[in-house]
Amino acid sequence: MGVQIEQRAFARLSIPLFAWGGGIAVKQTVEDEVTWDRETIVEDTAFVWAAAQKLEDFSFELATATCRNEAPPSLTEITQQRRRWSAGNIEASSALPFGYQVLTRVRNYAWALSPIVTLIVVPLSLLGIGVGAGGLFAAASFSLGLLTLFWYLRGVQYYGVDSIGWALALPLAPLVIIIHSMGTVAGILSPPTSFRVTKKVGDR
Repeated sequence: MGVQIEQRAFARLSIPLFAWGGGIAVKQTVEDEVTWDRETIVEDTAFVWAAAQKLEDFSFELATATCRNEAPPSLTEITQQRRRWSAGNIEASSALPFGYQVLTRVRNYAWALSPIVTLIVVPLSLLGIGVGAGGLFAAASFSLGLLTLFWYLRGVQYYGVDSIGWALALPLAPLVIIIHSMGTVAGILSPPTSFRVTKKVGDR
């Protein structure tokens, strides 16, 4: 289900925050009892949330195996994919207990706010204008920056340094953040009304 670092804490929760970004294996008995019969555009997450609340002996595990999958082939497709994810997640969260509703909504809204931080704070900082740059805020920002750099270097190590393309990833990080998050903004401001499968271009 992707490599988001917060998934490491899912074992502490009675309901996982989401179930997307890769594969999900479900026992047949669970599938028969919970069923996939519900109106949602985030069917995997909605299924897991329903199962967690319906089954008395509900349990789950995160697999440590990893594999590459195919990213959306264009910026339009990745924006539409994120739009469906955020809108569907917010809509489906209404079936969660209040505390979990707050958790998942804060996560989505924080994701949507990241372009604003990039578009406003970064240019002002380049002009020498400080925006909330003191104390705990500065420490948290610096820590998150180091975490981003860590995952970037892990990616370089994994994919290798033979291609010059990896060198562009770090200076282009602000642009990547904006593009990646704009779909979330669109999902909150203009949620889709129908499901559409993300296009793929690979032959396997």
